[in-house]
Amino acid sequence: MLSSLVKKIVSLGIALGLVSGCYSTKMMDFTYEQLDTVKTNQQELLQQVNELSRLYEAEREERLRTQAELSLAMKELREALEILSYRMDDNAQLFLSQTTAAAMARRASAADSSTAGTDSVGTILPDSAGGGPPTISDDEAGRLFQASYMDLTLGNYDLSVQGFKNYIVRFPDAPNAPEAHYYLGESYYSLSRYLEAVAEYQSVIREYPHARLVPACYLKSGFCYQNLEERQLAEKAFRDLISRYPRSEEAEQARVALQEQGG
Repeated sequence: MLSSLVKKIVSLGIALGLVSGCYSTKMMDFTYEQLDTVKTNQQELLQQVNELSRLYEAEREERLRTQAELSLAMKELREALEILSYRMDDNAQLFLSQTTAAAMARRASAADSSTAGTDSVGTILPDSAGGGPPTISDDEAGRLFQASYMDLTLGNYDLSVQGFKNYIVRFPDAPNAPEAHYYLGESYYSLSRYLEAVAEYQSVIREYPHARLVPACYLKSGFCYQNLEERQLAEKAFRDLISRYPRSEEAEQARVALQEQGG
């Protein structure tokens, strides 16, 4: 009987040991799984942190580069404005120093020329357009117009574009506003910027129908359309000019242009 009891106790101990060992193994397996999950989450978080750091650095570099480019552009703009201001002052002084005799000599020379107020490609010269140079007052608006007009006559077309655009913005109701639009168109035309040129000529025709430069604007619109290879629009501009101003010098040039175009 004692032997049987000992056997039972031993069997129970063995059973408890087996159960305990199995439980410990499961707990260890579970713990390892949790550790693996934590490690995986940690790696993902590190990757996200690294990506955010990379994006932040890239954005910071882009921001610094943009700021540097903007600073350089502002500096170049200030320098360009200073140069333009100096040129405008110089041109104004030069224009004011022109004598009446010199202006008359230029007009006489233009009258004797076989081109009758146009150059070899049909560009109406500033002194001959509309019967002579514009009459300008001696105030701030007048000085700006004079400087821009002088840039145009000297071939400084980029400067004359800026000058006349500035004049139109600052003095939209000035008496010389039609001339400013026309000479801005002339500046664009000389730069082969024909779309912008025709827009200015059409502004004169549309907004100042009684201005002295309207016939010239019709003619130059036609030349612009020719250069843009818009044959029908060029023909319409020439025919409108001939219809509205049949006895004008510009109408004669339009007739010649139509003959050369085959219209």
